[in-house]
Amino acid sequence: MPWWTEDLTIARKQVNVFRRKYQRTKKNDILRDQRQNKYHVEKAQYQVKIKNAKIQSWKQYCNKASYTNLWNIVYKSAAGKINNRQIMSTLQKTNGSHTEDLRETIQCILEHLIPKDEEAVGTDHHKRIRTLIEEPVKTEDDRDFTAEEIKQTIKSIDHKKAPGEDGITSKILLWTLERFP
Repeated sequence: MPWWTEDLTIARKQVNVFRRKYQRTKKNDILRDQRQNKYHVEKAQYQVKIKNAKIQSWKQYCNKASYTNLWNIVYKSAAGKINNRQIMSTLQKTNGSHTEDLRETIQCILEHLIPKDEEAVGTDHHKRIRTLIEEPVKTEDDRDFTAEEIKQTIKSIDHKKAPGEDGITSKILLWTLERFP
């Protein structure tokens, strides 16, 4: 939030302190009432600080508009025409240098998150996994789906559900099944 400041963080923490003191006071009713009143006063002041920060931030935003066209930036923002793409910051590479552009930063992230699968470096465990992946699996239970199984599966899909990431709805699957069984 552009209007949030360090002062608001401190004020929020103070309000939370007063709230906890008030809530934890159980046996002394007079002290509890005093702490409750103090909490409500601090909370009201905190809410005023938030409101003032929002108003001040809005005023600063509106003052960004140029004097030749007062509504330029406000209009563009309201119409969603301002392109506020965030550019990744630079990262420190393993050799101590820093990335210089977006492509290099992304490459650095990928190299860190996705380990390389090199046959020369792999252990016996990795070699066995590579062998198992390369060989096709053939078992007694491994058989092709029948047309009837596919038809029943598609018909059993709940048609009121939203489509998945591919955007294919159950109606599309049914239509495809009817035309290309």
